[in-house]
Amino acid sequence: SLSQPIAKLPYIGYGAIHEWKLVYWYATQADPVALSPSPLLNWLFVRGVVEWSLFRSRATALDQGLIQALWSFQLSESADTVSFFRRRLLEVYPRTSSLVVCVEVSPQTARARLDGRIDNQSRVGPGRRAYFDVSEAWKVYQSTKGVVRELVNSRPGAAVVTLQNDARTDLAANVESVVDEVKNRVQSS
Repeated sequence: SLSQPIAKLPYIGYGAIHEWKLVYWYATQADPVALSPSPLLNWLFVRGVVEWSLFRSRATALDQGLIQALWSFQLSESADTVSFFRRRLLEVYPRTSSLVVCVEVSPQTARARLDGRIDNQSRVGPGRRAYFDVSEAWKVYQSTKGVVRELVNSRPGAAVVTLQNDARTDLAANVESVVDEVKNRVQSS
């Protein structure tokens, strides 16, 4: 539906205000046709949500955050673009208390879930307009975890939690463990 993209527009605009140099850089690349606008819009949306959340006094949860946006770039853009956004992520990631949640599934589980989808929205998987197969995307995910470690090591208020999500029943337990971790961090600060 159109309601979801329309609801994102104010955040994308807010992100663009904070990332005007990035938008200019992205627009002036040698081959702008080859650059996918979707990852950029995702980046701007999440950056806008992050910046907006800094004004709030309660915890903010991002389903797909800046790190996921970097993963998207790694799946669709050139090495130079990925390098640029990796540096950008390290520059703009908030210095407030944060918890990065890495959800892991085995490549076999990822394949089964992609095969069970009825839409064609993924950039990963057989029979899709994919740039990567599951095993390649898995390697990209592992390299993104290196960025997570770099972020957590450079931000005193940041921590990482890795959750396994191979079984459908893992979701409820994982959500509970993340909520408990956030509560513990808030109470101890």
